[in-house]
Amino acid sequence: MIDDASERLAAALESVSELSILKLRQILDLPIGTSLNEDDGRLVRAHIAAAAVALNTQLRADALKLRALRGD
Repeated sequence: MIDDASERLAAALESVSELSILKLRQILDLPIGTSLNEDDGRLVRAHIAAAAVALNTQLRADALKLRALRGD
């Protein structure tokens, strides 16, 4: 059923968004000047990129939901 799949995807997106916010908080809490080696830098960039994608997707989904509620 499409509604069932939509609900599961919405729940998964919400969960990933929450994890992304928590991961970004961990990254932002790193002390400035922390010595990162090259691999650490790549990992941090990958985490930030993944979080950005998840949060952008959540924002788009929320905007579409709001438009549907308003009847736009």
